[in-house]
Amino acid sequence: MFTELKGKDYYERLRYVNLWTLEERTNRWDLIEVSRCTKDLPTHICELFTQGLNFKRTRGHTLKLEKPG
Repeated sequence: MFTELKGKDYYERLRYVNLWTLEERTNRWDLIEVSRCTKDLPTHICELFTQGLNFKRTRGHTLKLEKPG
């Protein structure tokens, strides 16, 4: 689609089209999914975690996720 990007490296192409790296996009998606779990919004990732109720020290909040099993 962008012939002027031929021969440019990955980071130059990202800068040109104003995109984040794949790692940054993946991290952002992970944060959004975990946020949805803590707000009881429907998402498939919540099946992997439960909200931890047995934590004695939560550093000022009650939102902790734990992996069951």
